[in-house]
Amino acid sequence: MVLPWCCAVLLWCSAVAGATTSTSASSSSSRSASSSSGSISASSSSSTSDPVVTIPLKASKGERFFNAYVSDVAVRLDILQPDLWIPDPDYMRYCTSSNSSASTVQNDTSASRTCLGQITSRYGALYAEETATYSDYSDGDTTTTIQVVDRSENPVSIAYPNGIVAEGEVAMADFIITDNEDFTYLLEKFQFVYVNDTNMMAGGLGLSNNPRGTGILDYFLNKELISSRGYSALLGAGSLDDDTYGELLLGGVSKDHFIGDLYSFPVLPYEGLDSVTTLPTILLTDAQVVNANTSQSVSLMSGDPEPVLIDSRLSFNYLPLEVIIRLALQTNAFYNKENDEWIVKCSDVEDSNAEFHYKFGPLTIKAPLASFLYGSSKDTSLTFSSGAKACLLNVSPSTYLGYSSLGLPFLSHAYFVMDNDGGNVGLANVNSDYAIGTKLYTDWDTATSVPSSSSPSASYNPSASFISSGSIPFAKSHNYTQSETLTFHSANSSAADAILTRYSLASIISGEVVVSKDSSSTVGPATQYTSRSSSATGAAGPGVKHWEAASTEKTVIYASLLLIGFLGGVII
Repeated sequence: MVLPWCCAVLLWCSAVAGATTSTSASSSSSRSASSSSGSISASSSSSTSDPVVTIPLKASKGERFFNAYVSDVAVRLDILQPDLWIPDPDYMRYCTSSNSSASTVQNDTSASRTCLGQITSRYGALYAEETATYSDYSDGDTTTTIQVVDRSENPVSIAYPNGIVAEGEVAMADFIITDNEDFTYLLEKFQFVYVNDTNMMAGGLGLSNNPRGTGILDYFLNKELISSRGYSALLGAGSLDDDTYGELLLGGVSKDHFIGDLYSFPVLPYEGLDSVTTLPTILLTDAQVVNANTSQSVSLMSGDPEPVLIDSRLSFNYLPLEVIIRLALQTNAFYNKENDEWIVKCSDVEDSNAEFHYKFGPLTIKAPLASFLYGSSKDTSLTFSSGAKACLLNVSPSTYLGYSSLGLPFLSHAYFVMDNDGGNVGLANVNSDYAIGTKLYTDWDTATSVPSSSSPSASYNPSASFISSGSIPFAKSHNYTQSETLTFHSANSSAADAILTRYSLASIISGEVVVSKDSSSTVGPATQYTSRSSSATGAAGPGVKHWEAASTEKTVIYASLLLIGFLGGVII
């Protein structure tokens, strides 16, 4: 099963020892807050309004997940848990098959691998200690060890519903977060989780509410830079040919980020998960494939509305079996049994001018059907016998996780707002014309934006506002007419297995899809081209395993997705 590129998104977050806050020399005023435990400060160009803390998000060219490299550490946008967590590099090793000088370890499949003794992660590393050398004319060079991380030795395990493992200890360090205007926010003695047991390549920036009062939202709230534990996010949906950007607004909402109406929905209650945090659960009332030329549409849901969990660390959508089968019909998809992947002719989807509509009561989030392609005709090496490029569909059945979830294929086309204190989720369609990096300012009580002209007569155009508990700015409230609960079940693929065993399969030979004459609907195992693997490409210390291939993080849960695809699209 292809693991979500885990999505997701990575935030600039560089750890520093004894760092100081910097401000822009061109700034005319500044705002700061401090306490005995530390300080946060930033500069603004307006003395009459307060800046919305806007943190840049980035997906570099050629990668399927957002990242940003500053000086030390990149961590993913993480909306299902509350804490910042960073892997401890002393427990991590990155393995190769050719480094003869490295030590040999065994991964979970008992296959021998060679592992480098020094971390080489693209995400950077936060070491507990750093060595510095000072030169003195009289005494010569002096080497000093600086303690960067203050360990508590208090163990903690971060609760995830999606199979992510992150266990370690509570620790403190000084961090710097850089906003989209290159202002720096110093987080002194910031409490985080120093993880020594994980199945992920990158850490996480937790954004859910935290009963312990830790996490970045609580920190900014205590410094009076935001008025509640809320945030909003715009995740770009650009091509792999170019860098893709997004923005995370701490405590604020911007009207410039969305078009149409912004709706606020109460979060759904959930059961089956040992967690007390508020999760972004919402009711999906329908899913449709729509021909943009004719407006003809086909509903992929025939039953009741589906409670779903929004997850920024998933690169796939996890939807009910009936939705998967009907989507396969619409896209002429084939099924790859051995690797649990749907394969489709890239151009059939890319050239279809079709849309996928996510319906949430009165709101419809529109995305191109091509957003369901994992990869594109520009970056795939897999072809059909006709020479046509083949792509994967980034969708799997909800039984694989045990619940339905909307990941980055959805979030990259939706403006997402979370009011943790009030228990509300906000959604709207993304403003694709928004220029990333636009300065956003707001008064504490009324929203204003910086005038486009320096002229005193320039009028203010309300643009941004702070989230307050129970209220998402600019949003229309929608209440459900029926009571629904999201239930977290154990992963189960038996139903899908029963369907698939009725059909024969085809195969992929030397990167070419060959459809079996005995089967009108499926293809077989992808031998070399697969974007997923159940074997670990890295192991680091006790229990630490990493799944990575072709710049893609893999899931820790391994369950067979056994479904059948259908030929013959109706709408596209």
